[in-house]
Amino acid sequence: MASRDARSINLDADPCHRGFEMHKRAVPFAMLAIVIAFGGGCRSFGRKFNEALPEFLRSDPGASEVERYRQRARVLKRTPEEIAAAHESFLAAKALLEAGDYENASVAFEDFLEEYPDTSDDKEARFLLIKAYLGDEEFDDAKKAIKTFLSTYPITSYNDELEDIMYQLAVEYLNGEHDSFIFSSKSDGVSLLRDLVLYFPNGIHADDAQWKLGKWYYDEKDWIEAEAAYAAIVENHPDSPWAPRAQYNRGLTRFAQVKGPEYDGEIMKSALADFRLYLDRYPEGDRREKARKHVETLRELLAEKELSIGEWYLDHDWPRAARYYFAKTVDQHQGTQAAERAAQLLRELPSDRDVEDSPALPTDPAPSPKGETDSKPNANAKPKGK
Repeated sequence: MASRDARSINLDADPCHRGFEMHKRAVPFAMLAIVIAFGGGCRSFGRKFNEALPEFLRSDPGASEVERYRQRARVLKRTPEEIAAAHESFLAAKALLEAGDYENASVAFEDFLEEYPDTSDDKEARFLLIKAYLGDEEFDDAKKAIKTFLSTYPITSYNDELEDIMYQLAVEYLNGEHDSFIFSSKSDGVSLLRDLVLYFPNGIHADDAQWKLGKWYYDEKDWIEAEAAYAAIVENHPDSPWAPRAQYNRGLTRFAQVKGPEYDGEIMKSALADFRLYLDRYPEGDRREKARKHVETLRELLAEKELSIGEWYLDHDWPRAARYYFAKTVDQHQGTQAAERAAQLLRELPSDRDVEDSPALPTDPAPSPKGETDSKPNANAKPKGK
């Protein structure tokens, strides 16, 4: 048997092993070179590293990225004279705005922002550009400038004033004041309201914006978005004057999705819970009578769903299963017509001891009496009014 020293000598003699050892020694030196390169500046290192790669691995920064780099380089190299000239250009544009010359003011602010990016006056200039566009009745440009300002400066001392501008402009769009010929611009108002509640969720107009969003989506029959808007008022603005109606309308958006008793009962239960919450929470609400009627209708629909399952079992000769659902209908849905019908059917059923063993229950105990794809929505289940 060879000794440990002999094995060690043989291992060191292996060329593969020697290559591995050399590789391990080279790694720390490579890491050191990278650290030194980074010490000279990340941007410089990144550029040099990209140039050192084979051509098929190099990344193309693109024209816009190159232009931003050059623009940033010009900003960093500005002289005191250039900084002063930029400020004078900003003051000249501001003077035009204050004089009411909105058209020339907007052009002056555009030129300033293009020629002198990233100055100390940038934030104010972008905000004043919005005002200049509004004064010049360039509402689409104002809308775009608002989006740019929010994405660049989401939190500023201008927030309250900007929120007010956004809300008023959104209302004008929704009212059709900025429609062009036969083309509607109301969706632009919706877009502004969505931005408003995104950037200013607790702002002074947040509940008003959510209310208008809910109404818009309800009228468009977009029940999911409408329910979300009304829920935001109830949950985030419980003291809002819109809260009672929002709770009621939240129930309406779910009620509108009810297609009949043969469908999934969860949406019916959710709508029923919404209307009951409205009745419990808002004793002075102006929709209480309508809410009570919706509660009665939904209770009847839920009872009919249980009854229809029992009837299906009865039609397929499973009387024990039918008895279970008839009893469930009577127990959980008292006072409904379906419960009265279920009680009558229970009385007509033979007792369990008189019933022979039923065949095995099917995998799907109660298929829809009508195919979901063919059945039309139940007109009686649709709510009326908002």
